[in-house]
Amino acid sequence: GWREVIDFRGFYGSISTENIPDATNSNGLYMFPRKHQLLTNIPYMELSFGIENIFKLFEIDYVHRLTYINSPGIDKHGFRIRAHIQF
Repeated sequence: GWREVIDFRGFYGSISTENIPDATNSNGLYMFPRKHQLLTNIPYMELSFGIENIFKLFEIDYVHRLTYINSPGIDKHGFRIRAHIQF
């Protein structure tokens, strides 16, 4: 049986300056993607609606971003497909 799901995700935090790689010297750190934006004092939040338990393996969600939507090149909404095993 398929199940409808509503999901809310959010996080809040910061990263110290010594853990932010720069373009000239990564200091052994992974480089952030080009679209990356550091968080400000506003938490990141998203809301999704979907259907899970498709073939007892898949979940399809429509995801809508609630914060940081005015950044250039950012997707405000989209679809997420996940595979997971449930017992």
